[in-house]
Amino acid sequence: MKYSITWNPRKTCAMTAKRFLSRDVKLRHLRLMVAIDDARQLSKVARMMHITQPAVSKTLAEIEASVGSRLFERTPRGLLPTPGGVALIRSARDVLAELDRAGAEMEQLSRGRSRALVIGAMPSAALSILAPALARLRRVEPELVLRVIEGVTEDLLAQLVAGRLDAVLGARFRSVLPEGVAAHALYADPLVFIAGPAHPAARRARTGWDELAAMPWILTPPAHPLRAGFERALRDHGMATPRLVIDSSMTDLTIGLVAAGDALALTASRQARYLQGLGLVRTVAAEHAKLLGLDLKVTLFTQSGAGTQAEILRLIECLEQVSGVA
Repeated sequence: MKYSITWNPRKTCAMTAKRFLSRDVKLRHLRLMVAIDDARQLSKVARMMHITQPAVSKTLAEIEASVGSRLFERTPRGLLPTPGGVALIRSARDVLAELDRAGAEMEQLSRGRSRALVIGAMPSAALSILAPALARLRRVEPELVLRVIEGVTEDLLAQLVAGRLDAVLGARFRSVLPEGVAAHALYADPLVFIAGPAHPAARRARTGWDELAAMPWILTPPAHPLRAGFERALRDHGMATPRLVIDSSMTDLTIGLVAAGDALALTASRQARYLQGLGLVRTVAAEHAKLLGLDLKVTLFTQSGAGTQAEILRLIECLEQVSGVA
């Protein structure tokens, strides 16, 4: 049984879903989608949004007609989103969350507080360097509003260029920077191999590379510069490439798999020391990692000209102090 709204795919609006979402979607549409996903019943949605149930049904019908597909199906567990509904709800939550954050930032500004500093960070640097640097920055700039977004350096740089980030703490993999981006080199972080405390390699003083290469590994996807550099270095030294590989860019997943299983991984030495201090991993096969000579050139990227802004200068100073550069 379908919920009681008029649905006739032959009479849907001529506009595409893309046009509707980019030009004609309204905040009430997004809030309704999220509310239906949370409540799963139109009657509950009506009470939550303080409108009538017919109004809920009518608005949902408008959205579905505009995107040209059904977004929810009635089931014994209530209204459940279709794949298209899931995609729209996920984006709706992101948009509403961003607006909430913008509102909070504007409220801070209206009270005379500093503007927000939005920083993108690669996971390894976020754990070992950015966290203590921001703690230091908070002590000298208690009114500064800080926001941190985690991600892959290349993706974060695109957001920096678009103006959505003020700075990116990442690794410099290429000599040529995107137009409009400046680089502030911090330090080179050697790459090491890690394994769980119970891994065979963690219980031996030395393990041959061929044996290590035959074990399971967790590495960044093949297109990632870190993976490409690792495999290129192996080839240059006549060393076998790991055959059993789980591709993952998710730091938490990688750490969890390494700590709990029999897999090896490649990571920055500062992060390895941090995780080893927590008892989660052990650094292994140091002689092989040293032979490859790989490192992450940890860098703070900013928009060109932004390096003279007071907040950016203080952030650079705190990063240099924490990393031992200053």
